Amino acid sequence: MCITYSENGSRTTLPISEAPLKQKVLWSLGNVFGINIIRIRKHKTRYGTKEGNTFKGRHFGFYSFFTELKRPVQPLWNSSMTILEDNNLYS
Repeated sequence: MCITYSENGSRTTLPISEAPLKQKVLWSLGNVFGINIIRIRKHKTRYGTKEGNTFKGRHFGFYSFFTELKRPVQPLWNSSMTILEDNNLYS
């Protein structure tokens, strides 16, 4: 289970205004650098870069940053920024 934040919140996400400070800072940096998805993991680490049909993923330990490709095979249906984090990240 993960917690997902979006700009205004929805039925399935929480608004970024309710997020802890760390996530708010990541959100701001993500907007500056054009990142679509930020993923924070608790246990599994990844390193390197991987390109899929829609995103290019950059992995740095527990953090992954995904940006849409300039010419995606499958374009995004929702291009707003999202943060996904493990539900028990702070336990």
